[in-house]
Amino acid sequence: MVTIATLSSAQASAHRDDVLSVWTEVFGPVEDPEAWTDSPWDRHRSRPGYRLALAHDGARLMGFAWGCTGERGQFWSDFITRELGPKVEGWVGGHFEFVELAVIREARGRGIGGRLHDALLADLDHHCALLATSSNTQ
Repeated sequence: MVTIATLSSAQASAHRDDVLSVWTEVFGPVEDPEAWTDSPWDRHRSRPGYRLALAHDGARLMGFAWGCTGERGQFWSDFITRELGPKVEGWVGGHFEFVELAVIREARGRGIGGRLHDALLADLDHHCALLATSSNTQ
C-alpha cells in the first residue's frame, strides 16, 4: 500500500539520498551529487513555504514532489514573466511554485503522481500556484 507524507524543509533533509535515487531513475544520472544537493535540492529547501511530498510503498520511495514560495528575482519567476509578459501580472510573486514531480517507472499508472500533486497543494495559503511541465518518458 502506497502512503503519502508531506514534510517541511527540516524534515525533508533526512530523505535526500532516497529522493536523489528516484531523481536519477526518472531524470537520468546525476554526475555530481554534491552539486545536485546545492542546487536544486538545498536551493529550493531554503526558500519559504518549502514542502516535500513523498510516496512510499513500505520502505521504498516510489515518487516525490516538491515546491516552495516563488518570488520575483528568482530564476523561474523571472523567466515566466519575460516569456508571458503582462499576462502573469498578479500571479507571479508570493505564489506557490510546484517545482518537481517524479514517480519511478514501475509505479506509474497507479495514481501516485496525482496523489503527490494533491498532497503538495493541500491546505496552501498562497493566492495561486504555478507549474510548468515537460514530458519525460524514460
